[in-house]
Amino acid sequence: MGRRHVPGWLYEVLPYCYMTSGALVLIFLRSIPGAISGFLLVSAGFVIWSQRKYYRAKVQREIERNQKSSKSSSQSAPTESLEIAWQPAYEVGNEAIDRQHRRLFALGNEMIKALMSDEPKANIVIAIDEMISDIADHFATEEKVMESHGFPLSEAHKASHANLVDRIRDMQIRFSRDQLPAGELIGFITYDVIAQHIAKEDLNIPSKEQLP
Repeated sequence: MGRRHVPGWLYEVLPYCYMTSGALVLIFLRSIPGAISGFLLVSAGFVIWSQRKYYRAKVQREIERNQKSSKSSSQSAPTESLEIAWQPAYEVGNEAIDRQHRRLFALGNEMIKALMSDEPKANIVIAIDEMISDIADHFATEEKVMESHGFPLSEAHKASHANLVDRIRDMQIRFSRDQLPAGELIGFITYDVIAQHIAKEDLNIPSKEQLP
């Protein structure tokens, strides 16, 4: 049975659901077990919210840095040996899709940095969650844009989307079980998702001038 993507809206409100549920437990279950459960739920929600806020601020800084770097010189070498550098040549001419592409590059770089600098596993888990959510949302946007302009994606391209999402979900599970080496995760992000799909397949997406 295939796994379903968690809707973006649910992913975003999840920490608030934890905190609200915890507050309700504290209010209505006036007992020691209730107090402990409520406190844990509120704490979990706050931790998730704060980690996402911190991580997204880092990603935004990475996006801005990539934009400045691509404008200053297309010949300059990346600052990190494994960094995936955004290039103006990757733009497809659709503002929404290009914005998502730049964010995915930034997410990839932040994940690479987290892995290479031996950050706590919780930080890497947040990075993986963000990557899964953004990739799935990007693919949905891409398919919607193509279909709404009478330029539907081929079945092979849609199948490629589904396969990439399934693979990164499998990687998330394996990483959480300590069954996935860091090198394999980095290779998947940089080669399969970024280099192959975004930098090659997505360049076939028609720009606004090409769409009817």
